[in-house]
Amino acid sequence: MQPVYAMTIVEEQHSQDAKLQHAEQLLANAVSYLATANISAASKLRIDLNITDGILRTRRELRASEVIVGWSERSSTSELLFGSMLSRLLADPAYTLLVKRQVAPLQHGKRLCWLLPPNADLEAGSAEALQLIKRLCQQLGLTLQIYCQPEQQTRLKLRLKALPDTQWHTAADWLQLPALLQKHTAAGDLLVLYGVRKDGLAWNNHLPEVQNQLAQQLPAVNLLVIYPAEMVEPSITG
Repeated sequence: MQPVYAMTIVEEQHSQDAKLQHAEQLLANAVSYLATANISAASKLRIDLNITDGILRTRRELRASEVIVGWSERSSTSELLFGSMLSRLLADPAYTLLVKRQVAPLQHGKRLCWLLPPNADLEAGSAEALQLIKRLCQQLGLTLQIYCQPEQQTRLKLRLKALPDTQWHTAADWLQLPALLQKHTAAGDLLVLYGVRKDGLAWNNHLPEVQNQLAQQLPAVNLLVIYPAEMVEPSITG
């Protein structure tokens, strides 16, 4: 198992002593919080030209397979689901990116609500996303609710034997699912969106806007967007 690193990037133009001290305190709090959950963690404070470059550079140095980016209170929904920072982070397909908005303790919720776009379960990264979903449900004691098309339910049932109490909400027209999800989601629940990289098998032009609207219409739920890693073919030279 890879170690956990709590990381903060301070932009070079803002690297005054006060900013660095504040960043160090945030990291210390994060490491202490993880320690209470018996998770060993180390802190990484980096100064870089910009936050995105700092994240990608540190990820490569640490050979991290997963990166979790926190949702700043100052960040708009559109910034994190459409913005240039997200586009640049997704340009590296060799790791799983998770974008998190946490408004309440995760263990206080009752449900994990997973909205799957058409064909998402056929993507190579769906297996990794599914393992993460199972882990979250089992560790946090959450009931899994899946919102998908009927043919996806047929394919996924075989892969979810470990969670026999899974609840299914289906619609042939995928665009009907967000409204259905809003009816069954309560404050404190965890909403998980399957993030699709452009040109992916599950990509469609409506997807970012649908996810953006959901995040805005459900401000009281915790939100996690999973962008699974993609298989990268090794380059052959010589």
